[in-house]
Amino acid sequence: MAWQDIKVEIEFTSNVWTDVTDRCWSAKGGRGRSYELAAPNSGSMTFEFDNADGALNPDNATSPYAPEVKLFKRIRVSVAHGELYKILWTGYIERYPRQYKVRGGHFETTPLVAVDTLGYLSRIKLASIYEQLVRKMKPAR
Repeated sequence: MAWQDIKVEIEFTSNVWTDVTDRCWSAKGGRGRSYELAAPNSGSMTFEFDNADGALNPDNATSPYAPEVKLFKRIRVSVAHGELYKILWTGYIERYPRQYKVRGGHFETTPLVAVDTLGYLSRIKLASIYEQLVRKMKPAR
């Protein structure tokens, strides 16, 4: 069975997936573990996007995606066979680095780096049970 279509989408706006497949030149992923007994780490995916027009620059106010080009927006890769799409990978955008790379001329690319849910959760600082209890009780100052 051959896959007919690969789709890359970013959720710039909540519950609205924007197809950015035409901008994507390549995608390369890494697993969170090399083998079963290894320490769990987040999986990652690096996408190389054509960014010659600057649409994926977070500071570009004229981007068609502005002002939603921000970190930790969700990104996913889907494949299709016929009419059915299957989501292969979902993650969160961790970095928007910019670089110049030769691709049929000089174009600016964005090697966008995304991590899976474990990578996203590792950045969240959870309050201790004691801190949560004190906040809930709202003591007088």
